Amino acid sequence: MSLTYQVGRKGKKHLIFEGYEYQNAVQKENKVYFRCVESRNSNKCQGKVHVQDRQVVFNNNFHNHTPNIARILAKRTMRILKAKRNKSLKLPLKLLQQLT
Repeated sequence: MSLTYQVGRKGKKHLIFEGYEYQNAVQKENKVYFRCVESRNSNKCQGKVHVQDRQVVFNNNFHNHTPNIARILAKRTMRILKAKRNKSLKLPLKLLQQLT
């Protein structure tokens, strides 16, 4: 399975892997440790992934929720719309119609 990255709300790198979204927790040398974005809310999800040399080397997959692909796609769409809005004078509805 390929690794996909997107920028989170605060500009930090998020990993999308197997339908779950992870935020960058720690980086040590060439290994990056990610934890599920649901780990800080009331769910207290324990999902974790470690990435080294662009390969997943650890995936505990201890999620207490289902993957939220719709949320991930909505975030990606909003990021694209915002980027296009900044480069264009078109109305937002026309930009949205171009994406669908």
